[in-house]
Amino acid sequence: MTRTNIPRLFSTIIFLLCVFPRISFAQKINSIHSNSSYAEKIYLQLDTKVYTTADIVWFKSIVTNAVNHSPSTVSGVLHVELIGQDKDIIEKKILKIEDGIGKGFFKLDKEL
Repeated sequence: MTRTNIPRLFSTIIFLLCVFPRISFAQKINSIHSNSSYAEKIYLQLDTKVYTTADIVWFKSIVTNAVNHSPSTVSGVLHVELIGQDKDIIEKKILKIEDGIGKGFFKLDKEL
């Protein structure tokens, strides 16, 4: 090996050490970004602001893609729970989601 090849070899090694960590880091970022495309946001619209005993709570659920807020087609069902003041689950519903939309209701007991 001649003296002129040593700087070239040294610069090649430095270049490889700088490039390869960045390539593996870029792959990790891409995998994190691709997992975020499965995230969804759930919105629940109610028919009124105030309810009393024996009322029916009508609601519409909207499930959207978290990235671009378009209607989600990832989930086919949505679990909705009615929770009382003491944080107990009073009733559960499983809604079918079509094109990001689901509809349902809870009938409130007179004794709530």
